[in-house]
Amino acid sequence: MSKNRKRIGFLSYFGWGRGQAYVTLCYAKMLIPEYDVYILKQGENPISDEFKVDVSIMEVPGYNVDPKTFKMWVEANKLDAVVFNEYKQWENDNGNNLIQIAKDCGAKAYGYLVWERFHEDTLFDYDRIFAPTVSFEKFLRRNMNMNYLKNSIWS
Repeated sequence: MSKNRKRIGFLSYFGWGRGQAYVTLCYAKMLIPEYDVYILKQGENPISDEFKVDVSIMEVPGYNVDPKTFKMWVEANKLDAVVFNEYKQWENDNGNNLIQIAKDCGAKAYGYLVWERFHEDTLFDYDRIFAPTVSFEKFLRRNMNMNYLKNSIWS
């Protein structure tokens, strides 16, 4: 890992055939040539062969990440940005605000949210939202600072 490259972290499930894990895999593959990529992997599942990429992976036992562990991960890796993959869209994390912790550590906070689980209270205080579809992009564009990734992550 280079000292001159930006350092991007992902908080996400990872390593097995699940949509959220594939999204993180596609982003990691896209970023690896120009950025250092770090994953804080939610869950202790084994990592299948298709998910073996040149990234730094730290694993936590379940969905809920201890704020002290998260802060240590951000600081130890000197992250410039953290992408929160569907953060708090499926489960609550006991009122912790990892987004604010990332920002307090000097990292930008980006959210990847999915339409079928969208609620305004999941917007939090992200610096930007990545919208996975055109319809979601149009909906979000009216309300916040967001980006739509024009080409499918699957292409």
